[in-house]
Amino acid sequence: MSGGCESGIRIPGGPRASREARAALTDELASRVDDDRLRDLHLVVSEIVNNSVLHGRVGEDGWIEIDCWVSDGSLRVEVRDTGVQGEPAPRDPDYSDGGGFGLFIVDALCTRWGVEHDPRLRVWFELGLAPRT
Repeated sequence: MSGGCESGIRIPGGPRASREARAALTDELASRVDDDRLRDLHLVVSEIVNNSVLHGRVGEDGWIEIDCWVSDGSLRVEVRDTGVQGEPAPRDPDYSDGGGFGLFIVDALCTRWGVEHDPRLRVWFELGLAPRT
């Protein structure tokens, strides 16, 4: 794929990580991705980065790296971190006490997504793009 975040985006973990990820991706992609898809991207990347911080325990001393590519009507994003190496898996959302919505949202909005270890945990996802007019 071409047309991506050539050098990658690297942000510190911790409580501001999701906000920084959204801002960096907006800077990289706003001219190539329509507003609706950018909102979906913000939601999905926030969920994945929050999982890195919460479940992977990536604090401000760790980092989260994001790469992205726009090609063939699709946006692919990969998120890696220095956190605990788990095996992310969707679970049923808990409508009473909260929780379980992260990967549920990822699954609902993305055309494809997955998890790989190379050797760090890498969560990737793809969003379909409407042609720009």
